[in-house]
Amino acid sequence: MDKVVELNREYWGRIHDMCAGTKVKPWECIRWHPEDNPVWRYFSEHPQICSFEDSWIVEFAVTVIEDKPVWVGSVLYDKDGNQYTITGYFLGALIVEHNTKTGGVQWLDWKTDASWTPPAHKRTFTLNGEELPCPVKHRGQLTKTGIGISSTRKRFAVWFESKSQCDAVMDAIEKIITEARDK
Repeated sequence: MDKVVELNREYWGRIHDMCAGTKVKPWECIRWHPEDNPVWRYFSEHPQICSFEDSWIVEFAVTVIEDKPVWVGSVLYDKDGNQYTITGYFLGALIVEHNTKTGGVQWLDWKTDASWTPPAHKRTFTLNGEELPCPVKHRGQLTKTGIGISSTRKRFAVWFESKSQCDAVMDAIEKIITEARDK
């Protein structure tokens, strides 16, 4: 009976509170499997916890991120692209194992730092030992900033995501041309 009371408190308390304000339904945040068959099963409506068998392994999601339940074992990313495996949840923070070369167990503030989606890979190239952003296709967007080089016979233009990216590449090109001129 104690197990049923505990599961009901968790489900009707923390899980319902956790799902409030999200698109996730509370029953999407509980899963179970029989002890002898470790394939997780999910509910399609509020579970009848009093009918759970003692041999069932029951697990609740630790939180909801981006309208998706987070389970122990889920893999999330921070804004720097580091990958984490969720190992628990304590006092509002996810306990994680860092999956990059530094390793170790640490805390992750899920409200600001965690995402299901890894950040997009930043495209760069190296010019004279300096790492610079790659140009992008223009496609007529007014937000893009470009560099244009022209002579009497040829014209050349490339576009960048931001003015700061464009300025960084322009500064590198200017440095190379100035050094060549001053030799």
